[in-house]
Amino acid sequence: MLVGDYDCDGLTALAQMKLFLKEIGYQKSVEIIPSRSEGYGIPQEAVARHPDAGLLVSMDCGTGEHCAIQAAKERGVDTIVIDHHEVSSQGAASADVLINPKHPDCSSKFKEYASAGLTLLFLAMLRRCLPETFPRATLGGKYLALAALGTVADMAPLVDSNRIIVREGLKAINKGNSIPLNYIARIAGLSRRPITAGDISYYLGPPHQRRWSHGGCSGGVRIAHVRVP
Repeated sequence: MLVGDYDCDGLTALAQMKLFLKEIGYQKSVEIIPSRSEGYGIPQEAVARHPDAGLLVSMDCGTGEHCAIQAAKERGVDTIVIDHHEVSSQGAASADVLINPKHPDCSSKFKEYASAGLTLLFLAMLRRCLPETFPRATLGGKYLALAALGTVADMAPLVDSNRIIVREGLKAINKGNSIPLNYIARIAGLSRRPITAGDISYYLGPPHQRRWSHGGCSGGVRIAHVRVP
């Protein structure tokens, strides 16, 4: 069960995870993208609606979702949270795996990742750890394109590792490795020149995300679910 926030960062993180699972042979993941009417975070009833789920991966939300994470664990569901939001005074939820550079116990010197970038790094490490019997995921340009899109659209500072993610992701985008970005470029009138970080920020920054993610079934969701070759 994959849960992603409804903004561009959450959607592109979810898209990477779904693509990775498909490449290593898992075809039956369930994607949950809460609408704005449901509020931010993991829907309380998500686990109850999918009683057969054995794993919950929450992206761009989950750090403070104590009740939802506890409900999942009580049902025997393993939980992974990949998030970049601040940890509140109540502490982080007791996920089995928590990846959040803002957590006070995190040793990462760089703290300003977006969730899309964190997901890319998580998948790179996961691929190293998987047994050789698993199919090999590519983690190529399509992942970099999605990670760059989420990083820029979430207004993460383009320094340190973020700068590298966005630089390589833009290369992939401009080579045509991302169907979602090609679609956006076409409707924005950018298809005749290279796309820049400024273009992504202008067309997919927070004011625009609020418009196209409203209702949970618009362009933002289609970006996450579009087939990437």
